[in-house]
Amino acid sequence: MIYWWAMSRDFPDWIDPDRAAQGERAYSGRVPVAWMKRLDGLLAEPERDDGWIDFTLRVWKDDQKHPRLDLRLDGRVPMTCQRTLERYLQPIEGRSDLTVVESEAGLSVLPDDAEPKVCPGGRLQIVELVEDEVLLLLPVVPIKPGSEPVEATAGRIDPPDDEDKHASSPFAALEELKKR
Repeated sequence: MIYWWAMSRDFPDWIDPDRAAQGERAYSGRVPVAWMKRLDGLLAEPERDDGWIDFTLRVWKDDQKHPRLDLRLDGRVPMTCQRTLERYLQPIEGRSDLTVVESEAGLSVLPDDAEPKVCPGGRLQIVELVEDEVLLLLPVVPIKPGSEPVEATAGRIDPPDDEDKHASSPFAALEELKKR
């Protein structure tokens, strides 16, 4: 068993996207769920060591000389199934193509189809970037793959059989008395 605090890291805390794009740098690694504090409260038992996200980040410049981020994610996060209330590992897979700007003022020069990533001061924290994308990929209603829908029985009243209908009705009992 590998504990998250004993894992080695093969990627830096932060990068300068502009400098990384000049050298067309690539980074990869594994981010344990315990490192992503904004996921607290959304996940089931995030302190356990079985949730992680593997990532690959490629940084390059587009034709307009904007730094671009090609981010790929693959991993599992612990969640609670809303059908069965069981803990399970939710698969997380995704790919994002982001265009880096230093401030919101830089958004106006981007093409309409560009997905922006604002990096104030030219610093991009890799774990924070991975965490942002995981937040976007989490299901709104977590449902364990392969689980069956639970049929609601509480509050449902089955209609009585015809025999039972007469027996349970006081007017049916009076009608029987009249016939005698």
